[in-house]
Amino acid sequence: MKFGNSGVHVTGKNETLRLKERKRRRAIAKKAKTASEALNAAHFMDQLYFLKKWWPNIIDDEKPTLLIEAWENSVYPQAVDGVKWISLFKEVGFFTDGNGQKPSNEITLYRGSHPKFKRSMSWSADPITALFFRLREEQGIKTKRIYKTIVKPESVLAVIGGLGSWPFYHSFVEYIVDPEELTEEITEVEENPILRLLRILYQIEIMELLPSRKLHEC
Repeated sequence: MKFGNSGVHVTGKNETLRLKERKRRRAIAKKAKTASEALNAAHFMDQLYFLKKWWPNIIDDEKPTLLIEAWENSVYPQAVDGVKWISLFKEVGFFTDGNGQKPSNEITLYRGSHPKFKRSMSWSADPITALFFRLREEQGIKTKRIYKTIVKPESVLAVIGGLGSWPFYHSFVEYIVDPEELTEEITEVEENPILRLLRILYQIEIMELLPSRKLHEC
């Protein structure tokens, strides 16, 4: 047994099933008549692949919408090809889906992450949202931390709304940034009483839900 990219236990059998499902969905996506159809059919690990395939044929006005769609469908987009994601966001230029606006001044952003991946693209202006992302994987409490940094407005590529994954189905605003432009120090956030209380409550909720949760890695 091992941990997959999502932090969920993945057995050899589950891994085989996941690969079969990815192959099946890729075959369907290849027959799609539009970029949106391809993204809807594709496995989350193939979102960037099909977005790049269709990109030259997508009109400029539709690129932000489809870029967000592929980004959100990917679940862990930066694990695939962070450099390519950045290039697509920069090609489109800054945009928002209406859930926020580009900061006019430097802004403090937070991220729940393993130390190895603390310099990445996805951030939030809310430390509690960072806590959600720290805990969304079963092993997050042991391996992840909450980080913060100061970001310049020109380093923000997009501001979009999102919905947290199991078990925290909460709404949040995501700041997508170019990690190469994070010039300020990225520091670990000390756990204050509020964050500690929330962490404990969320841990209890996770432990209560885990026995009845079915693995669905496909």
